[in-house]
Amino acid sequence: MIRVPAVLSAFAVAAVLLTGVPGTASAGVGTLARELAEQLIRVTSKVGRKTVDDLAHRIQRVLTRHGEDAADAIRKGGIEALEVLEKGGPHAPTRARILGRYGKRAMGIARDTRALKLIAHHGDELADLYLKHGRAVVTPLVTRYGDDGVRVLASLSPKQARRWAIMHRTGHWDKIPKTQQQAKQLLEILAKYGDRAMDFIWRHKGALAVTATLVAFLRNPELYINTAKELILRPVEKGIETVGTTTGTVLTETTRSIPWHIAVPVLGACLLCYGLVKLWLDHRRRMAELVADSRNAPEQKPDPHAKATVRRRRSQTASEEAVRS
Repeated sequence: MIRVPAVLSAFAVAAVLLTGVPGTASAGVGTLARELAEQLIRVTSKVGRKTVDDLAHRIQRVLTRHGEDAADAIRKGGIEALEVLEKGGPHAPTRARILGRYGKRAMGIARDTRALKLIAHHGDELADLYLKHGRAVVTPLVTRYGDDGVRVLASLSPKQARRWAIMHRTGHWDKIPKTQQQAKQLLEILAKYGDRAMDFIWRHKGALAVTATLVAFLRNPELYINTAKELILRPVEKGIETVGTTTGTVLTETTRSIPWHIAVPVLGACLLCYGLVKLWLDHRRRMAELVADSRNAPEQKPDPHAKATVRRRRSQTASEEAVRS
C-alpha cells in the first residue's frame, strides 16, 4: 500500500524540480529515497544486512536519473525493480515507465532488450500486449509485421494469438498470401474480425493456401466467417472457380459438382482403350520373341540318301502302274 506521506513528498519533489530551486530538489529527492528505502526493508527479506542509508543512497541516484517513474517502479517492484533500474542503458526510461505502471508483472519485459526496443518504437500500449500474450508470441509477430501486428494482437485473445504465432513459426502463414496486397488484406481482416477470423483461418489454412480459394475469401470474408461452419467455397463472382483442396469438406463439395453421367462413360472408354493398346503391345512382344527364336535355331543338314530314296519310290510307283494297266 502506498502511504500518503510518500505520495505527498513525491509531488513535492516534482514541484521543486519544475521550479528549479537549487538545493531544495536534492533534499526532496533524498527524503523520498529514504522513505522508499524504509519501505523496502519492511516488506522484503532480500535486502540482507544493508542499512537504510545504503539503500537510500542507491535509490536517490536512480530517482535523479529517472524521476517519478523510478519511484513508482520501486514502490510496485521492490528491490528487484531497483536492481533493474540501476543497470541503466539506452532503454532505461522505457524500463522505468513500464515498471512504474505494471510493477513486478513487467519484470520479464524490463529485462528483455528486444521487448523494450519494440515498446519504445510502438508505444507503451505494447506492454499491455506483452502481458496479455507473452513475449514468445508478441516479439516475433511485431518484429515481422510492425504496426499491423500490434493491431492484430490487440484484437485477438491469448489462444488465437498463440495460433497465429504457431502459423508464423511453422511457415503456414507465409503459404497463404501470394502477393503483398493479399498479405495486407489478410492482416486487415484479422484486425477487424479478431478471434472469429483467426479461428476460421486456423481451421482452413490448407484450403486458403489455394489461390482461387484465398481470392474468394478475401473478396467476402464476412460471408465465410459469420455463416460458414465449414469451408465450402462457392464462386462469389463470375470467373471465380471452386478449387478442391486437401480438406475433407472441399473434397466433398468437389465430388458433388462432378457430372457423373458424363464422367463414367468417359472413364469406361479410357479403360477400354487402355486394354486394347495393352493387348496389341503384348502381341507385338510375342511375335518379336518368335522371330528371335527362329533366327537362333540350328540349321538342319540335307540327307545325302534322300534323292536316291525318292527315285526308288518313283520307279516302284511307275512299275505298279504298268502292271495294273
